[in-house]
Amino acid sequence: THPFVHGSWMLAHNGTVGAFEAIRGRLLETMAPAPRAAIRGDTDSKHLFQFLLSLREREAGAPLVEVLDLGLQRISDWSARRTRTPSWL
Repeated sequence: THPFVHGSWMLAHNGTVGAFEAIRGRLLETMAPAPRAAIRGDTDSKHLFQFLLSLREREAGAPLVEVLDLGLQRISDWSARRTRTPSWL
């Protein structure tokens, strides 16, 4: 259950990633190995958290708000291609 914690980072996600099962593979393949291996379970929130941590690691010099915006926009775009429902409910 959330909040999910990793070091000094925490995420509480109280929604649904649209078309999660359809984009799960894409999320996993774009993550660095350590965050991918840290996923325990199959919820969209756990995957979202590790995806954002992986992106933060990759974009270490960028402001946090830009990294979050980039990550959430990617997930939203991937979801939108798979479903007609909103990406974030």
